[in-house]
Amino acid sequence: MLTVSKDIDGKGGKVDLPIKDILYMSYDRWQERVIIHTFRGIFYLVGTLKFWETLLNNSGHNFLNVDRSNTINMENVVLMNSVYRVAYFSKEIVKNSPKCQIAIRRYEEVARTLNLFNPNIVFAT
Repeated sequence: MLTVSKDIDGKGGKVDLPIKDILYMSYDRWQERVIIHTFRGIFYLVGTLKFWETLLNNSGHNFLNVDRSNTINMENVVLMNSVYRVAYFSKEIVKNSPKCQIAIRRYEEVARTLNLFNPNIVFAT
């Protein structure tokens, strides 16, 4: 479990979020918060993206930095799009499907790492 906030200022109190529910994390430098993206919505943490990625990986989880401000939960990626360089977290893609952008220069490395981690990931073009 990870204790997060449902709102950016923490006024709504804490929420216990299972780590397995995290699709990806992003850092918003204007809000100075790590934003946790899930199928249930978004949540917030104080700190840096690097700190949370390191902490979670050293706690037995599998997070991978895919660009300057995004880190994916490798266990939840099911589809990669090489044209748009995007990781998806469900096989059925609709307009509002959660997705995480991958840096152009990192895409090939991320794709290789994910393929080794989970050979069942679908790679679409």
